[in-house]
Amino acid sequence: LQPIVENAIWHGLSEVEKNKILKIEFSKKNHTLIIKIFNNGKPFVSNQNNTKEHTSQGLQIIKDRIALFYKKEPDFEYFYISNVEGGVEVCMLLPL
Repeated sequence: LQPIVENAIWHGLSEVEKNKILKIEFSKKNHTLIIKIFNNGKPFVSNQNNTKEHTSQGLQIIKDRIALFYKKEPDFEYFYISNVEGGVEVCMLLPL
């Protein structure tokens, strides 16, 4: 979770002057751990088409670490980043 929380602070909340919100929720449904990380910062913009010299590989590294933990790719989509009303939410669905 550390890289996701760090990104929420660095990229999401760094320009928010007042009333910064960082919320981390854990829940369980059936045999799945649900982790949601919300910040009320600027919207997420994918840099896939970015032509800058430096392109962050952080999201791919997170996905690779999850796959390594399970010793295979989980058999469902497990990582979402969404611009939601009031900020950005990252949701991870991890089989237990």
